Amino acid sequence: MTSSIEKKHTEKLFLLTNKINKRLLNDIEPTIEKNLSRLIKLLTDIEKSNDFVLVEKAEMVFTSLTKKKPNLELASEILNDLEDRLSINIGIINFLYNFIFKLNSPLSILLLGLGVNTILGHLVVILGYTFFKNLTTELNLDITIVLITALSGGWGAVISIGVRLHNLQNRFYDIIDHRVLFLTGFFKPVIGVFFAVFSAAFFMSGFIPISIKPESYKYFFACLGFLSGFSERFAKDIITRAEKSIIEK
Repeated sequence: MTSSIEKKHTEKLFLLTNKINKRLLNDIEPTIEKNLSRLIKLLTDIEKSNDFVLVEKAEMVFTSLTKKKPNLELASEILNDLEDRLSINIGIINFLYNFIFKLNSPLSILLLGLGVNTILGHLVVILGYTFFKNLTTELNLDITIVLITALSGGWGAVISIGVRLHNLQNRFYDIIDHRVLFLTGFFKPVIGVFFAVFSAAFFMSGFIPISIKPESYKYFFACLGFLSGFSERFAKDIITRAEKSIIEK
């Protein structure tokens, strides 16, 4: 489904292409021709970006080059900025930028954010178990319980987005800045982890008297963590109850 913003983006780019074609029918100075050539090479990437601002900048370049007294310096500066944003210079950072922010599907970008977070999150868990094992022992914390809770909270958030993808699709189509989509997918599991850890800490603090068999501890906190990450309403209810309990005491 194509949004109204995407249609405007395509129409403006089509009009700009026609203007360039008409200008190419006349004789062009070598310096202007060189800059027009750079602009033409960028048009395909601008179209894929679905970024309305980049289209406006491309029009600025064309206007700067084709007015009676061409402003070559301004056109060159804008072209340099466009090339940087569209990752024309190949490199690992530019490649990743290009891969992440020029995907056409909003849901693909959202899922990419989730995927990157999942990979980094598991690395953090492995490193955390290695480097903070002694610290948690000193604080009288069971690191296994902490990590199980955190992982369950993160996976609960991931599954939550997965089961609601169909409903989320229409919400994200009109978002122009793809970084918002990527960061939404990236930080959703982080929020789930914090909700899960807080919920676990609240239950372990004794504010809610609950009897759990020692052999069932891991399963209880895995379920608690997953529910906290999966359902924000569940986590908010626990936070509200914690607030009331603390105020009452």
